Amino acid sequence: MPAKKVLVVGGKRKTAIARAFVRHGVGRVRINMVPVEIFEPEIAREKIMEPLIHAGEDVWKQLDIDVKTSGGGYMGQAEAARMA
Repeated sequence: MPAKKVLVVGGKRKTAIARAFVRHGVGRVRINMVPVEIFEPEIAREKIMEPLIHAGEDVWKQLDIDVKTSGGGYMGQAEAARMA
């Protein structure tokens, strides 16, 4: 049985900290266990998704990305998640 590979990447913005866990999957993106499609406010969602859109849908649709954020406000967390 092959080992599962997980890439863990971190990002910070002011006092907000984000850790992204990237693994092979089906294109799920979750922020604090909330699917990014229903993450509010919309401007924070767009800020988080911008690097993924630039990478191309064919790239991130093969990955599952779980981001855990803490500290700061929602925009600080969104920018930290974007860096991660």
